[in-house]
Amino acid sequence: MTIRVWRRLGMGFTVAALFVGCISFAPGLAASASQKALSCKIVSPAEIKATLGLSVSKPVANELGSGLGLDCAYTVANTAGTMKVTVHFQSPVTRKQFKSSISTFGVTKEVPGLGNLAYSNVMGSGKYALITLYVLQGTTEFWVGAVAPLAKAEKLAREILPKI
Repeated sequence: MTIRVWRRLGMGFTVAALFVGCISFAPGLAASASQKALSCKIVSPAEIKATLGLSVSKPVANELGSGLGLDCAYTVANTAGTMKVTVHFQSPVTRKQFKSSISTFGVTKEVPGLGNLAYSNVMGSGKYALITLYVLQGTTEFWVGAVAPLAKAEKLAREILPKI
């Protein structure tokens, strides 16, 4: 199950939609030229297979509009489209904005040693736990959302870091 919440800072509105797949959030910040350099080509289906152990389709890119970033949705094989891995990119994001957006998402746990700042959020447990791993590297935020162990999501995030 995927729950996506987009919250525009300073605008006072939240849009939520329920999907099947993973949990994902975006803090909604101003777009920049650097955001255009971010693409779904950063994470290949082969990397997801190698790190998360999930066979996935090629990504479907979804530009979320002014300042909301880029979602890359990979459908997990043999799930009739009901499970997805999502990788989201957004830039520019300041440390203060990143921390502020994380505090709105409920229970999170800091993940030391990953990017400049990283947090994880786990919903559920066992085989169907929904993991979202949020990482700030410089002025780029990205997150990985998947039904996978946190350690595997961290491994994928470490592979993404040098590419942004």
